[in-house]
Amino acid sequence: MNLRTQHIRLLYEITQQIATLLDLDELLSRILALTISSTGAEQGSIFLLDAEGKVERQILIRRDLPPAVSRQVVQAVLEKGLAGWVLRHRRGAVVADAQTDPRWLSLPDAPYTVRSALAVPFIHQERVYGLLTLIHSQPGVFTEEDLALLTAVGHQAAAAIQNARLYEYVRRQQSTLTTIINSVQDPILVLDPQGLVFLVNPAASRALGLESDAIVGHPLSDSIAIPQFLELVRQAQASGQPGQAEITWEDGRTFEVVVQPVEAMGTVITLHDITHFKALDTLKDELVATVSHDLKSPLGLIYGHAGLLKEAIEEIPSYLHESVEAILGAVMKMQTLIDSLLDLAQIEAGMDRMTECCLMDQIVEEVVDSFRFQAEEKQITLKLEIAPHLPPIVGNPLRLSQAVSNLVSNAIKYTPPGGRVTVCLFRQEDALVVTVTDTGPGIPPAKQRGLFSKFYRTGMRETIAQEGHGLGLAIVRSVVEAHGGKVWVESQVGQGSTFGFTLPISREKLEGDL
Repeated sequence: MNLRTQHIRLLYEITQQIATLLDLDELLSRILALTISSTGAEQGSIFLLDAEGKVERQILIRRDLPPAVSRQVVQAVLEKGLAGWVLRHRRGAVVADAQTDPRWLSLPDAPYTVRSALAVPFIHQERVYGLLTLIHSQPGVFTEEDLALLTAVGHQAAAAIQNARLYEYVRRQQSTLTTIINSVQDPILVLDPQGLVFLVNPAASRALGLESDAIVGHPLSDSIAIPQFLELVRQAQASGQPGQAEITWEDGRTFEVVVQPVEAMGTVITLHDITHFKALDTLKDELVATVSHDLKSPLGLIYGHAGLLKEAIEEIPSYLHESVEAILGAVMKMQTLIDSLLDLAQIEAGMDRMTECCLMDQIVEEVVDSFRFQAEEKQITLKLEIAPHLPPIVGNPLRLSQAVSNLVSNAIKYTPPGGRVTVCLFRQEDALVVTVTDTGPGIPPAKQRGLFSKFYRTGMRETIAQEGHGLGLAIVRSVVEAHGGKVWVESQVGQGSTFGFTLPISREKLEGDL
């Protein structure tokens, strides 16, 4: 067997042995041991470099040196020795006699006399990952054939080092991610790209009664038999888009479930137990409905008697007239609030099931006409823009009229004299769009989030005097969502605001019975 064949065989054996190693320290030690044995070297060292070219790991010939001395030796070798020459030139080198070759740096107090040396860089995809240095106490030990062999080994070693680094990085990231997920108090399930359970955090095990060892590696449907939950996960995986829903478990608990597909990695499912909040919300709605209903009759009685008092007593001091007017005004405000609360309760409870074919152009036009006198009194230009040939929709015309009225009323209320309110109705794909734009003070982004929530007030200095009970926009949202649509707001401070909503055109697009 000639020398070339021996080297090819040796290179194959070395490559085979290091290709499967993923632990970095074990890999470096193995590379050093194999190259020493294959070349007849007596000792060797390895420097592993980071992305900035600094020594990240090292296996030195002298392992008895204190850390401070070791760092000094490494620095000197990289600046003035053979290792530094190899890194600067990005190619290997053979030193036949270290006593005469200027590239070799002899260190004081070295217990070992070096006569021969060989050093090669570990290069992969133009990046230097480190270098290997072998030494011998006799001169002329290493040949150009050894250099060629170890240069090839260096390329393979660099690729193996990169793989080991990636494995180490992924392992650290996975360990960190697992620690974070396990510390989260909400249940979290992670599925792999095939849809099999990959990770179950302790919170999920406790909340859902799942044993991690029993569920990992199996389909989710083997452990959770909630059709709505499984369908939500399936839809998110099929579309690649996040999914979110409130899902009630068989034991009555309600979870807010968020399904987040992660490309090429799988699916993350987060559950948040909102059972307590749903119970509080139900209790609040029942309380509001009860109080509103019980207050309606006495308020009507107070209003009626105050009105009779005003008509019956003519010759009374003016301050008494003012008191009666104040009573009537306060009762009217309370009556409006109660009516709004009852409206909201009826809408959210789904009590408005009477639907018919609605012509939104007629509804919007009637609403706008009803506000023209109010707009003129305030010297506000009220403009209506309706696109032609709009199709009908299925809905409750009274509730839809109420939604548009609330938006137009707000726009006029917050627009200063001389301003403008524009109401638009047009078609956008499979929906009708209603927008109401004003030239009022505008709303800061931080105050826009809760605009459609119950009892929300912005508290802005410019509008605090005009702010009502905070239910008008909540009613708009409830009406629109009951019709399968969506609401939104766009606003800039000093420029005005646009409130709008969509309504699906076809009956199939409605999200449920009204």
